[in-house]
Amino acid sequence: MNLEYWINTTFSLLNWLFFHTIYGMLGVAILVYLLFRDLRKTFPRFPEPALVAGLVFLVGVGTLPSVPRYQFHNEMLKWIPQSEDSATWVASTSRWRSMTEPLTWVNPPIGAVTVIWPQTLRQTGGPQTPKLTLFENRFYEWTTRYGEKPAESLVDADCVQSTIRYTRPDESGILRPVTPSPVKMIAREKDWYCEHDWSREHAWSWEKEALLRTCGKACQVLAIEYTRRDEEPSDPVSTRAADQAFGAKKCADKEMTPVQIMRKWWSRGSKYSTRHWMVLCARPH
Repeated sequence: MNLEYWINTTFSLLNWLFFHTIYGMLGVAILVYLLFRDLRKTFPRFPEPALVAGLVFLVGVGTLPSVPRYQFHNEMLKWIPQSEDSATWVASTSRWRSMTEPLTWVNPPIGAVTVIWPQTLRQTGGPQTPKLTLFENRFYEWTTRYGEKPAESLVDADCVQSTIRYTRPDESGILRPVTPSPVKMIAREKDWYCEHDWSREHAWSWEKEALLRTCGKACQVLAIEYTRRDEEPSDPVSTRAADQAFGAKKCADKEMTPVQIMRKWWSRGSKYSTRHWMVLCARPH
């Protein structure tokens, strides 16, 4: 066994003891009690050991279990601006309070975030004449909740009929419809998919970006689909640069310039996550 293994194991044990149980603070309270008991023999004016130990215990169990919640909260605060800068829309942000965690009563942390983005482009035509066209009424929905795995869905929303259908990956990563046929929308779904002004997201199309940022007036545009396997499925932020670099190499292999990269799907395994991506490459005519 190497040193790194024992360090990771020790930190995992301490994390479990202090953040997920009361045993860690109970042990600290016992040590405080014993310390003040011995000190009181020399300094009789010291506070009662039981009083100090009880106060330390109450403060610890009232704050430490909330630390992972606020870590999640900070991760979401970093991630949300990145989403708003792309073609995604932050549809919902929920803050949660816990009756057993007093720290959350005053400043409840973010407990869940839902983002939606339209599946704006698909590649049609032959390999020599690729063309990008828009999908109609199709969206991706991605929700991350504290303490849970992120949930992703492919959504087909019919705002004329007010029906909706979700497709989600099963345990093996295969996409399967949640219902055999579309069902009636609820009020929240109507607000998200029908009432929201998607013109901004559609205006931010890869084709427009290619024309404005890379080509000026005209260019050849090619969409390349690819996958990446990642060993950090719990941290979507830390792998962003790696995903972009991998997608950029796909363009460079074809002597083209990357314009934008979008994640199409993200399926999870026991250790790895498989990211399904599309990169838009451009070359001036």
